[in-house]
Amino acid sequence: VRAVPRWPLPYDDPYPGYRRLRDAGPIAWLDDLDVHLVVGYDLAAEILCSDDWSSDPVNSPTLMKRLGLPPGADPMLGSLLMSDPPRHTSLRKAVSGYFSPRNVERIRDRIAQLVKLAIAAGVPGAPGDSMDQLAYPVPLAVMCELLGAPAELAPLLCDETPKLVATLDPLADEDAIAAGVGAGFGLMLELVPL
Repeated sequence: VRAVPRWPLPYDDPYPGYRRLRDAGPIAWLDDLDVHLVVGYDLAAEILCSDDWSSDPVNSPTLMKRLGLPPGADPMLGSLLMSDPPRHTSLRKAVSGYFSPRNVERIRDRIAQLVKLAIAAGVPGAPGDSMDQLAYPVPLAVMCELLGAPAELAPLLCDETPKLVATLDPLADEDAIAAGVGAGFGLMLELVPL
């Protein structure tokens, strides 16, 4: 079992550390993580728009190994998040109509109802967590509404996507990565029939 590396900046206040990294240059090498961290906006924008860089894990032997997948396997089955043009462009075009301003306006009352339900689920007078109560579940529920997916899918997405995100986290341990890969395939089994 490999040792899980530590993030080099404190979580409670990373900004002084980011400032030091930016002052040293737009790219920082993080030895513990064995990765480059791009901290300059201009370079990050250039990378994200360049054809020389890839979002597809198939193009990263290191990531494929971390995910426990053989070279050439397609771990995300061509997901929008993990694909490059022209596949990314095609997938984006396929779903963009669902998320149009007109469709969002069409379900405005339902969105308001979802927000009210999420707020009502909190305990009156008790502190609440806006991420857990609103910012995470409400957009997922709205996406399900826009895509015509069953409402029962939203809680499943709320439960499983944090596990899935671990596959993108260079600090995740082997158990978290395995849980993320399992969550990804489980969600795929729910979503493909839709």
